[in-house]
Amino acid sequence: MEVATQILPLDTAQLQQRLEQAQAHLAPLEQRHEQLRRRVAWQRSAFKWGGLALLSAHFGIFFRLTFWELSWDVMEPVAFLVSSFSGIIMYAWFMRTSSEFSWSDAEQRMVSRWEERAFRKANFDSQQYAKLRREVQRYSEMLEAQQQLQQEREQQQPPLDGGDGPEEERPLDTKQAS
Repeated sequence: MEVATQILPLDTAQLQQRLEQAQAHLAPLEQRHEQLRRRVAWQRSAFKWGGLALLSAHFGIFFRLTFWELSWDVMEPVAFLVSSFSGIIMYAWFMRTSSEFSWSDAEQRMVSRWEERAFRKANFDSQQYAKLRREVQRYSEMLEAQQQLQQEREQQQPPLDGGDGPEEERPLDTKQAS
């Protein structure tokens, strides 16, 4: 407990004031950050729906070419080449990222790039934002520790008036009773 007393500032009001100042500086950045993240979430959703539309169009075109326009004998090599091309794309992914291809990893990489681009375009200072978030977190933790320390001190202090505590029972002296 002595170490905590040396590390934590003694003035809880001053700590509360610093926390409120940091939160006031963080609030507009937090709002702007949320706006940018919503825009990126919209891009992510559009990308997913666009991928579904593209795959559906791909299926529809192959289906029509196979059963109405051409025959399976003509479309089989085309389907093989398209499948091989997707394998080549996945291998190129592996060569670039040194990790196995998965849709969630690919999506996460694209979303992080979109976020970086959106932050850069909006002149959003990500480093300042991260610094303020850490500062608010640190002040919150320090304030919580200060309050816990104060509660522990209050619990350890004996009552000042001495009348509120439980009375001690005195053993009866057997000589006086007889």
